[in-house]
Amino acid sequence: MMGDIGMSISAYRNSCLAILLIAALAYRPLHILKLRILAGLEKYDTADLERIVDICGSFPTLLESKIYPIHQSAKEYLVSKAAVSRIFSSGTHAIYRGIAKRSVVAMTKALRRDIYELVHLGTLIHEVMGRQPEPNPLKWNTPVHTGSTTYVKQTGAIFIVIGVPG
Repeated sequence: MMGDIGMSISAYRNSCLAILLIAALAYRPLHILKLRILAGLEKYDTADLERIVDICGSFPTLLESKIYPIHQSAKEYLVSKAAVSRIFSSGTHAIYRGIAKRSVVAMTKALRRDIYELVHLGTLIHEVMGRQPEPNPLKWNTPVHTGSTTYVKQTGAIFIVIGVPG
């Protein structure tokens, strides 16, 4: 299966490989729109992304707009040194750095001062319940690893991520 993808001359080859690795390295299932940001595939619409996931074969599965690695052994294979070195010679650290960079870039584009239009600093939560902007500017721009120090431990990266659990 990986050999077929690796040898493919399809226009979607690199996109499929990026999706496989992001899905395998993520610590939880990702919504397809969040995956689009993290894999650097903003040029594709949702239908294109669904086709690319289908091209990826039996490793990932799309269920209710979320990407799941099909089973733990496939995930373990995809993140193994042998598989990563064959697919991306730069290794998993480079992939994690790419995820972090694209997360920060996406959030930088979405964030602005007073994003929820609270106006006053002392606004209480019960005063703004139900006043979330539509569309929610943070919906697909929240960090993948919110609340997790695993990423930092694995990569040695230290940075502050602003966001809400997604």
